[in-house]
This record gives sequence, structure tokens and C-alpha cells, in this order.
Amino acid sequence: MIEQDLAEAYFESNGFWVRPLKVMPTKSSRKKYEYLPVITVMNPLVTENILGQNPRLFTGDLKKIRSATVAILGWSNSNFSHAELTSDAKLFKFLNHEINPQRIDDSFLCHTDESGLGIGSDLRILVVPALPIGAERMRKFITKIKDLRIAGVLTLRSILENLLWQAPMIDPMNDRDVFQFLHLMRAYDLSKNPQLEIFPKD
Repeated sequence: MIEQDLAEAYFESNGFWVRPLKVMPTKSSRKKYEYLPVITVMNPLVTENILGQNPRLFTGDLKKIRSATVAILGWSNSNFSHAELTSDAKLFKFLNHEINPQRIDDSFLCHTDESGLGIGSDLRILVVPALPIGAERMRKFITKIKDLRIAGVLTLRSILENLLWQAPMIDPMNDRDVFQFLHLMRAYDLSKNPQLEIFPKD
């Protein structure tokens, strides 16, 4: 899943140790949906999780995270399409449908860390394709994810922008396919540096 590769590369390039987890459903699990892929991340330079009350995360917030479990909802494991990017109402409906309590709980709980280290057990973080722009829809979405005990939400846009910005500084011999792809985009001038924005779009 490309979104999982991007999330792993994103956290890794920002100083985290990253470990993908395997699904280990319990006997009582009745799967009616696809589990979200989950990774654990830990920043060895941070001593504790100190996220504030606002769950909307940007790259600058990573320095406030010691360890977290990250679930990824992307284009590959949902019905997300370009239509949701052009309509706030459709995006809000999509998020409400895809992020249901049972799916979120099962996705976070039905995974195992084979290392036995227990890293990433403190915070729940969710990666989504995009977030609503409208203030009222965003308020309702934040209320929903707080009810689901999700401490923070990252968008794919934020992840992609940060990776593109970092691409020239990453070792070209890095064995991650994501970085090889980003280097090719930059080499053929198919991508420009993300522009700084006073008011982020998501």
C-alpha cells in the first residue's frame, strides 16, 4: 500500500524508529471491513508525549511525540476519489463512513508488535487522505476522533509536502522505493518545492 510506504518514510526521515505491525484478529472479531494498516513509531530523542488538545497535526508537531501507533486510511483501502477533494460535503460524508468506531478499534487492537518492545502504545494517530475545510464540519470531525481516543490526525498532503521538501537531502542510495521515486520526480523537474502557506489548505 503506497500510503503506508509514504507514512513509514515520513516518520523515518523525521527521526523515528518505525515498525509495521501484523494483523492478529481475535477469535471474537467479526470482520465486516478491511483493517487499516498500522505502524508503530518511536522518537528516541523525545522523552514523553506532549501533544496539546488540537488533534490536527503538522510536521512541526512531531517533536512532541515520543511514541505512537499510526493507522493509515488512504486511497488504496477505501472508496476515496478525487471527487472528495473537490467537495467538502463529500469529504465529510466519506470520513464519517470510513472512520467508524468498530473499524478503528479493531484496526488498532488486532495488531501485534513482534519485537515485544511495546513501542507506539501511548498515542493513537490516524492518517487520512484529507480533512474538511469548513469550520463546522471540521469541529464535528474533531469531536468524533476524540471520542475514538485518537490523539492526532495527519493528512497525506502534509506527509507528501514534507517528503518532497526533504527529497534533495535524502541519500540517493536510500533503499526505500518512495525516496527513489521522489528523486526521479525531482531529477526530471516534475515536482517543485512546496510553497510556504500562511493558511494551510488542510
